[in-house]
Amino acid sequence: MAAAERQTAELEEAATHVCYELNMLRYCLQWYLREGDCFGPGNAAQECFLLHFRNLRDFFFGEGKHQDDVLAKHFVDNNWIPSKPQCFIDTYDIINKCLAHISYERRNLKPDWRYEKYEEFARNIERLMEELRANLSEVRKAWFVFR
Repeated sequence: MAAAERQTAELEEAATHVCYELNMLRYCLQWYLREGDCFGPGNAAQECFLLHFRNLRDFFFGEGKHQDDVLAKHFVDNNWIPSKPQCFIDTYDIINKCLAHISYERRNLKPDWRYEKYEEFARNIERLMEELRANLSEVRKAWFVFR
């Protein structure tokens, strides 16, 4: 189904999933900041954060590889095209390889990211969400309610 054919109720429901992803991204960042880089809880928090980050990154910049992908452009009535932060470009492959599946190349991927990088990811997602909301109708803005 083409984006233009999406029904209002379907978009409104999809918005709740986007809100969930942002709320979880925020929660997981705080969890990671509490746990640090320790094995176990710290790694779990880190991976959870990156999973939600990856979902939101693809919401804003995904290509719609699957017919049911929810993309930011489905919600706007204008030609808004968000600018992709450089950190999203620089980390695209490594995040996908580390989270999507076990591969032989994965052993060579050792990101040296600390708190600052995760905070940068989160700040950019927050900025993109504000830009999205600024380009929505008043009705659709009300769908994007965050904790």
